[in-house]
Amino acid sequence: MKPTLWIFIFCVAAFLSACGGSGEGKLVVYSAGPRPLAEKICRSFEENTGVKVELFSATTGQIMAKVEAEKYNPRADVLLIAAETPMVGLKLAGRLHHYRPAGLEYPKPGWSDPEGYYHATGAAAVGIAFRRGETDPTSTWRGVLAEGLQNGRGRVAMPSPSRSGTAGDFLLALRDLLGEGFWDLFKNARHRGFEIVGANSQAVTGLSIGAYDAVYCAADYIICREIAKGESLEIHFPPEGCLYVFRPVAILASSRRIPDAERFVDHCFTRDAQEKIAADHLIPALRDLPLSTVRRRFAVPESLPFDPIAALQNQKQVIRRFQYEIERAVIKP
Repeated sequence: MKPTLWIFIFCVAAFLSACGGSGEGKLVVYSAGPRPLAEKICRSFEENTGVKVELFSATTGQIMAKVEAEKYNPRADVLLIAAETPMVGLKLAGRLHHYRPAGLEYPKPGWSDPEGYYHATGAAAVGIAFRRGETDPTSTWRGVLAEGLQNGRGRVAMPSPSRSGTAGDFLLALRDLLGEGFWDLFKNARHRGFEIVGANSQAVTGLSIGAYDAVYCAADYIICREIAKGESLEIHFPPEGCLYVFRPVAILASSRRIPDAERFVDHCFTRDAQEKIAADHLIPALRDLPLSTVRRRFAVPESLPFDPIAALQNQKQVIRRFQYEIERAVIKP
C-alpha cells in the first residue's frame, strides 16, 4: 500500500475517533450519584439551553477509573463527583479547564478551588448511621473502632474507600485525626467483625434490613433519603466533628464543547439546580437555600480538618494499603 494511502487512512481514523469521542453532538457529563438527581439537573439544563446531554452516572471511583482509561481518547466534557481529592489531582496534572461560574458570588467560603478550576455544587456530612431508637450519642470515631458499639452489638460496616469517593476522602481525614494508632485500630476492629462493603447505598441497605447495627462513614443525604421513604434510621455526628465531602463540578481541558460545558457549570449554581440539590438532602452551595425538611432534623456538626492537597499526596498509598491490609485481608478468628 502506498504511503500516501496510509496517511489518508490514518487521518480519517483520527477524525472519526475525534467525532465519536465527543458524544456525537452531545455534551458528555460524568456524574456521581444519586443518579436521579444527576438526571434532573441534566434534564433542566437541556430544557433551559437546548443543549443535549449524554449522562454517565456511577460511583466516584468508577468515574475516575473511566476518566483514566480514556485519558488518550477522552469522552467526558464535565465531571461532577463526590470527592475533592481526585479533582485536585486532575487540576495539578493540568487536565482541568479554568472557569469561574456565573453564580460564584453565592457559594460558601472554601467551597471553590482558590484558583477557579472546580467548584462545589453541594456537600454531604459524614456520620455514623443507626436504626431509629438504637443511636448511641456517646459514639466517637475512635471509640467505635477501638471498642465497638457501646450497646454491645458490634455489627458495623463501612463503605469501601476504593469504591466511594466520600469514604476515600473520609479515610484520609480520619487518618489525620487518629494519628499513629490508625492502622492498629482498623485491624483490631476487623478482627471483631467490622466489615468493609461496596458503595454507600449497599452499606445503608444492609443497615435497613438488619444485616448491620451501624454504618461507619455514612453520608447524611443517603440516610435522609431513606428516612423520607419511610425507613427508621438516624444519623449521629461524633463529637470530634465530621468530614464535609464536597461534590465539585469541573470541565476537562480536553473538552471539545467548552462553551456548552461552561453553561452547564453555570446551570449547577442556578436556583433551579440548587433547589434540586437541597431537595435531595445535600447541603446546597447557595447560602440562602434551606436544608431539606428531613435534613433539618439532624445537627450541622463541626468540621474535621481536611487538606485536599496533602490528602492527594497520601491518597494512593493509604487507600492501597487499606485495601490489602484491612479491606481484603484474611481475618483469622
